[in-house]
Amino acid sequence: MYCFPKFCSYNISIRLVACGDAHTCFVTYNDYLYAMGANEFGQLGIDDPVRYKNSPVLIENVPVRHVSQIACGGNSSFLCSDEGAVFSWGEGQHGALGLQTL
Repeated sequence: MYCFPKFCSYNISIRLVACGDAHTCFVTYNDYLYAMGANEFGQLGIDDPVRYKNSPVLIENVPVRHVSQIACGGNSSFLCSDEGAVFSWGEGQHGALGLQTL
């Protein structure tokens, strides 16, 4: 835990950032989506069973050309494209991802 702001640099120019309970997602100026932090519920959007990522990982399977907004819930993440498409991943308990379940 840090009590004062710290400068974090991964040599990535960030235009959007969103924070969840224990994870963070961000979008670069060239529309790459990255995530880091806890991944116990798949909230990082990567195909890796690792529980934590201490540095940014690229989320490669984003099916949009331009990300207009991102958001993070406690254990979930969301993306909205310029075309209005919404994508969600992570913990979907109680309908948190907005997906229809059987």
